[in-house]
Amino acid sequence: MKLNKMIWILALAACCAVACEREEALTPTGTEDIYGDLTLPQGDHPYDATIRTWFEKYNTLFLYKYVPHDLYYHPNRWLGGTYDPVRDTTYAGFNAQNNTGYFDTPADEQYIGEQLALIQEVLLDFYPEAYLKQCLPKKVFLMDSIYWSTSRKGKPLVNLCQTYRGGDFISISWGAERVLTITPGEKRILRDSLNAAFLSTAITRGGATRTAAFEAVSNYIDPNIYTRYKELGILDPWVRDAAADWRLFLATIASTSYAELTADAGPKNFLHPSFDVNGLVRIKYDLVIAYFREEHGIDLQAIGNSAF
Repeated sequence: MKLNKMIWILALAACCAVACEREEALTPTGTEDIYGDLTLPQGDHPYDATIRTWFEKYNTLFLYKYVPHDLYYHPNRWLGGTYDPVRDTTYAGFNAQNNTGYFDTPADEQYIGEQLALIQEVLLDFYPEAYLKQCLPKKVFLMDSIYWSTSRKGKPLVNLCQTYRGGDFISISWGAERVLTITPGEKRILRDSLNAAFLSTAITRGGATRTAAFEAVSNYIDPNIYTRYKELGILDPWVRDAAADWRLFLATIASTSYAELTADAGPKNFLHPSFDVNGLVRIKYDLVIAYFREEHGIDLQAIGNSAF
């Protein structure tokens, strides 16, 4: 019995030795185009060359073909929704907005070239290429539209979104015929939403790091923060921590002209003494502007000042 056991052990050892001797370094079997389960090009349109160039520059996939789980998957809950035409009922997923689901219309491939030009104008032109490569998400989904709806009897209630940001992607609307007649005002709305989404992604990717000097300006644990937020240099009474405050400052500067910020009146005159009663908003504004200029060579206010 012991002899048989010994024979089996020796045979196994010999097999392992042969396997180790035959093992060679792994080599690609062909040209590996793009990481993940998605590949470029997705079609043979002239704009597919632009998408490929952008991937090579930024390591980001701009995709107009996708499936729902690309957009709506979440480890704990489904963020999308479905419509049952037989029951004529909308079933929403569950997300932070509480029992609302996201719905989308894929881009019309005839207009994606114009959509890419629009993205260049309202986003990419504002940032250095190195910064875009660091901070753009892994994927950008090109859509006709994306909207959300509550669960309800009937078809989804359309509440149009300009952009939708997920863990490793941003979805962008306007991939449709209406892009041909987009107005300057509509461009600004898209600019505001898209840059806010991009800057939030930049924070998570280490390209917009909150500074200690910024954190030290406001008291986020003041028990009366809801009524004293202006005195504390906070833009919104619902902000309760430095992270949310930093994110809001970035989005606000990138979506608001300096003239609006300093105006005598208006919904965003945050730098006017009527709002900035103790000058703390100005201190934090200057810190944000200096950070982006000195660390990344970006004029954040120039984005908010841009006109179309």
